Amino acid sequence: MKSKFFALTALICSFYMQGQNDTLYLYVDAPLLSYSCEQSLSFGFAISSADTNFDTDYFKFDIPNLKGLSPEGEVEYHTNAEIRKKKALNPSKLRTIEIFTKGKAFWEIHNELSLKRKIYLVTDIEGQSEHLMVSKNLYYVYPLIYTGTRKNVVVTDNRKIKK
Repeated sequence: MKSKFFALTALICSFYMQGQNDTLYLYVDAPLLSYSCEQSLSFGFAISSADTNFDTDYFKFDIPNLKGLSPEGEVEYHTNAEIRKKKALNPSKLRTIEIFTKGKAFWEIHNELSLKRKIYLVTDIEGQSEHLMVSKNLYYVYPLIYTGTRKNVVVTDNRKIKK
């Protein structure tokens, strides 16, 4: 009887612990979101590559923003403002890129991202007072789909380019 109880307890704990690891809340204070020519939205981050043949390892995510077809038959997409949702999160659940990637090889990061059932990009709400953000733990949250790793991608911030 004791062994059955122990086995059942271990099984429940393993499911509980697996559930804890299914979701990643990736916190980035000022994420660079990019649109493709088709208006699909994406996000990614690069880290220095340990492989001397490459400068960076780049991890790419799609942000699902396909709305559907317009009455005229044109493909429509949700805007950035339509996709992001305000959500109260415990700050202890948030992982920065530095914390998430620390001490891991690129393939370990790739495997971990590939195994996550849910990944969210989390960012601060612009214009929100520091007091309100801390007291309510409100953030903008975007759903992400991990699409893979590439080498030598250099991330540029077009917001800083003067025209």
